Amino acid sequence: MAAISKEKQKFDVRKAITIAMKQFKRAEMGRQSAELAYYILLALFPILLALGNIIPLLPIPAEQVLEYVEMGVPAEVGTVLLPILEDYLTGGSGGVVSIGLLISIWPASKAFTIFQRVLNQVYGVEERKNFIITRIFSFLITLLFVVLIGAVSFIFVFGREILNLIENFIPFDIVSVISTFEYFRWIVALVVLVVIMSFVYYMVPNVKWEFKYAIPGAILATIGFLLVSQLFSLYISFAGGQAIGNGAIGVFIVLMLWLYLIGNVFILGGILNVIIYDYTHENKIVIDEGETYLSVVYSEQAQKYLATKQILQKSLLKENAKIKMDHLPGQEDYSDWGR
Repeated sequence: MAAISKEKQKFDVRKAITIAMKQFKRAEMGRQSAELAYYILLALFPILLALGNIIPLLPIPAEQVLEYVEMGVPAEVGTVLLPILEDYLTGGSGGVVSIGLLISIWPASKAFTIFQRVLNQVYGVEERKNFIITRIFSFLITLLFVVLIGAVSFIFVFGREILNLIENFIPFDIVSVISTFEYFRWIVALVVLVVIMSFVYYMVPNVKWEFKYAIPGAILATIGFLLVSQLFSLYISFAGGQAIGNGAIGVFIVLMLWLYLIGNVFILGGILNVIIYDYTHENKIVIDEGETYLSVVYSEQAQKYLATKQILQKSLLKENAKIKMDHLPGQEDYSDWGR
């Protein structure tokens, strides 16, 4: 009878590469990123309209909001978005915020619905069964996203005044705190973005993983977003200068290309989370049968199926000494065979 022993836990490069290749193949990044870019484009202007309804309610100058947006997007994209956002900010009416906000966010939430489906495919899980619940969930996530943008903008613009107000109730060294806040302002902004993206990767996919498995992908997505935004202008100057000169069509192509790259970044974040989760939740077992050694990798879920249904046969078969294994109904193949 085969003697089974667990190998010592150590980083296995081959195993990590195998898992990564499997995830990239399942994710279908090219198709999914293109679809995600299309729906983000459809949601972009409703989201700008929603921001145009919320931000005027706050004592934030429109010029400062536009300045922060200009720093976060490529110059070529800013030429499209900034005039539209400026028009929304100056023309927004707080009296119709309740109706205008809901009307603008509902179509924008379609992008989050598609993002849910994309991440569910990346994570290898089924979509939520109830379409109405899924749509409402996407709507709430979009609303929360817009409110967070408004809150972060408010804190950035009026951080000093907020600290002065707090000092009236809680005495502390306001000068040192303000100087520290000014110095680390952008670091705080990065941390806030990572936290927001972590909650997105934690809540959107139809999985029940620990929160820590959402953080690596959030960090990658945040850094990737900033890099894409900063390097995009350089890329356009070399590869897309003529496209920009073609008027509205050129601007549309540039905007879609930027959104496509952003979609790739978001999907890469999800893939990284899945790779780390799959790697840390798989146990490697070595089966010793005479001079033949087979390495079998099972996840915990696969081991339960193997134990209950006795999928693993008791003997090695024929000349190639391979183990025949019945396919688990409704499950993926959790094994990775190698000599």
